[in-house]
Amino acid sequence: MRTSPSGWVAIDRNVLESPIWEKPAAWIKVWLWLKCTAAWRDTETYKAGQLHSTYNPTQLPGVSPKEYRRAIAWLEDSSLIKTQRERYGFLITILDTKPTQDDEQKPDSVDAEFKAWFALWPVQRHQLEANRSYRSARAQASASDLQAGRDKLIEAIRFGHIATNRVPYAHRWLNAKRWTDSYSAPKVQPKTPNLDPRQLRETHFKHWSDKLYESRQNTAACESIIAACRKATANFPLTNDGETLTDEVISLVNYWKEHRKE
Repeated sequence: MRTSPSGWVAIDRNVLESPIWEKPAAWIKVWLWLKCTAAWRDTETYKAGQLHSTYNPTQLPGVSPKEYRRAIAWLEDSSLIKTQRERYGFLITILDTKPTQDDEQKPDSVDAEFKAWFALWPVQRHQLEANRSYRSARAQASASDLQAGRDKLIEAIRFGHIATNRVPYAHRWLNAKRWTDSYSAPKVQPKTPNLDPRQLRETHFKHWSDKLYESRQNTAACESIIAACRKATANFPLTNDGETLTDEVISLVNYWKEHRKE
């Protein structure tokens, strides 16, 4: 049987307050050796928590056979182990079983979950800090909540609510619990109708000529309307005679003044 397996065994912190902590150091060494050497799972020879031991194991340097036997006797009296005599030694069964881990380390589910979450984060920096912050955040929110918060941030960046140079680092975002943030819906820009240039010119011509004629008795109002017309139609092309639309409006209104009957 392998006597020095890799992996880990759990040691309760209460051992510092247990009676064994008051015993000689050799006894504690024996207890730790038993915990680390026992089978971590059932096999054809041993069940989980069992090991075979001689009366003078060579894996315990500095512990005499007398100290070893006294430690085993005390552990059995304290109901921490159970012994059964066998040929060339005895079978030891540890009774206060704690979780153990085998040579093939089980993957950390939270770590794998974080890697998938962080892979889509817009700024791939400070991954170690982000991992620690993610584990802390998982104690306060579910994985789906953190994923939904990240996806909302990505959508906000895509729609321009957050500038690309203002995206927070993942660990700062997590520490501030910003997975609960909400963002305004994207603004839909109204489409400008594609009007025919001639139709647009005729519409403006009729609008400004009517306004100017209606204000023909008020000189100040006429000047204000003419200025507004020039500003609104500044980008309109000139006529074949080199006139602006405003000049055409003024000419038409002057013609109406002379020929229209009041």
